[in-house]
Amino acid sequence: MKRVYIFGRIVRISFLIAFAFLIYAFVDIYIESYFEFTYLLLLIIIVGIVIYGLIWIYSMGLFFDEKNNKLNIVAGFSKENRKERILSDVNSLDVELNDDLGMSFIINYKSNYTEKIGYKFYRISFLEQSQYKRIKKQLVRIKQTITN
Repeated sequence: MKRVYIFGRIVRISFLIAFAFLIYAFVDIYIESYFEFTYLLLLIIIVGIVIYGLIWIYSMGLFFDEKNNKLNIVAGFSKENRKERILSDVNSLDVELNDDLGMSFIINYKSNYTEKIGYKFYRISFLEQSQYKRIKKQLVRIKQTITN
């Protein structure tokens, strides 16, 4: 399965470094407190939040499955935020930037039906324009893969 990243690798690496420093700081606080139970609970909570954040960062995006000819749009954790479309029924794919929502994926089917799937930027709102341009380029590559 080929993954099309919605968030840049630089942003992900900076989050990983920030999470590592956060865990390091709380481990140091735990050791400096001579292993008090309250600081252990605080450390466990921080590690849980970091793990949740990493799952959140890496689970959302566009996934293109070449073997099954499917496009998966994952915009959240719940099932209603996961859209799977078979590309043999699709006539064209496009993406547009919205001011209030984030992005809309526009899928035109061969049966003259048009579907819009919204994706809201939950993080890093100042990078929306660059994320939009990156996804637009990736959709061009997917279109070339489909036609070949």
